[in-house]
Amino acid sequence: MPIYDYLAAADDTAAAALLEADLTEAGVPLLSVKGVHPAVDLGGLEAALTGLPADEVGRDPRAAALLTDPAHGGMWMMALTDRLRDALAAATPSERERAAAAWAAGLLPDGADTSGPAGFTEGLADLARTAAARGHRLYCRAVL
Repeated sequence: MPIYDYLAAADDTAAAALLEADLTEAGVPLLSVKGVHPAVDLGGLEAALTGLPADEVGRDPRAAALLTDPAHGGMWMMALTDRLRDALAAATPSERERAAAAWAAGLLPDGADTSGPAGFTEGLADLARTAAARGHRLYCRAVL
């Protein structure tokens, strides 16, 4: 299963330069997970946080936009939307909890444990607050 490293960087060029970096050694704010692909999974979270329809969320040109060649050694860097960063950074704990529950309802079968999506949402919100405070954007590095 691929590993997805969600991170903050100053801009697209800085993020692309981190493709092969040891992100921990580089001191990059980071959230590593398995199975949360930005193009497939994050639109539902953004829609739940912002109230926008999922198709409108997907039309944002930054929504999982590839910054690097996906054939490059099984690694690639993708952009996340500034709208997602801002919504996560501004959301209260109860708003994040509601959004995570709505997002999980669209991802998981009825009765499934929703602690994974809730924990991911909190971790991504922490990263979003750090990015927003620094004037940075959010990205995801996928490693096969």
